[in-house]
Amino acid sequence: MRNGHLVLGVDPGQNGAIAGIWTDPPDRSSAMRDMTWVICMPHMSTYKGKPGSELDVRTICAMLQMQTRELGEPSRIYMMIERIWGHPGSNPVSIGELIRGAALIEGAAIAHGIRVARVAPSAWKGFYDELRPPKGTPVTKKKLLALELARKLWPEIDLSRVKDDGKAEALLIARYALREVA
Repeated sequence: MRNGHLVLGVDPGQNGAIAGIWTDPPDRSSAMRDMTWVICMPHMSTYKGKPGSELDVRTICAMLQMQTRELGEPSRIYMMIERIWGHPGSNPVSIGELIRGAALIEGAAIAHGIRVARVAPSAWKGFYDELRPPKGTPVTKKKLLALELARKLWPEIDLSRVKDDGKAEALLIARYALREVA
């Protein structure tokens, strides 16, 4: 069993990810130690056979169960999930699928006894000066800013692809969530 807490950050999008930061309590050393990891959001084929289009909740549950066993008690795990917002012009079916995915992840965490909070994108992005571009900046540019920041903060984690923006955002959400358990 480990000491400290596990803080999870979740970007529930189709290219999303789940990131974890293990922390040891400050009294064990002069500086908090952490071990950070990130996985792409697991997907599986749908009942119609479309590959990779359905969130793989079983894999998420297995990962949460493993982490709960590692830590010994689920109350020392904290998950923060990015809240999904619909915007004018958004595809309502896509937004509905994102909300459904976030709810499935949240439900899996709650079923394992894990504390869960939702965070607005503007809240966690506002925490980082580097993620406050001028108004009118395209979404793709904003995602690249998150990727660049995560590469600086975690050079040991492979974030070499442009589509690793979900991994970058999950890591940044987890780091933002550290304030809740510190």
